[in-house]
Amino acid sequence: MINTSKLIMSAMKNMEASLEKETTLTVLREIKTKESLLREPLTAEIQYNWLKKMAKEREESAETYVKAERIDLANKEFFELARIRDLMKFLEKELPKQLTKEEILAIVKNEKFASIKECMMYFSKIPGCDKKLVSEIFKSK
Repeated sequence: MINTSKLIMSAMKNMEASLEKETTLTVLREIKTKESLLREPLTAEIQYNWLKKMAKEREESAETYVKAERIDLANKEFFELARIRDLMKFLEKELPKQLTKEEILAIVKNEKFASIKECMMYFSKIPGCDKKLVSEIFKSK
């Protein structure tokens, strides 16, 4: 889990490059805002999913800027995307191991779920499980 308060302070003290500092602080502030809205510290998995969403937004924005030939803004988005991916790599170490497609398939076959709802309820209790992959496997069986 990222301790956002400590990282914000560290970023403010140690980073000299203004764009790097600004980008890091933007990303960490977004996580901190999410924590304050929930009124509790975020788990590593929630932080990771939040960062994943932020990365997708940055990719879409950069693509839009490139199409509009606004390379300066696209570069800023790409830079933020790189910082977000750095934080995601850091968090991946703390996340539970993802189940493989084969492991999910074996569970689905062995448990003989009556409905997709029942299947998703079962897998929702397993940390680090790709729910989209579970859904695809259940539908294809």
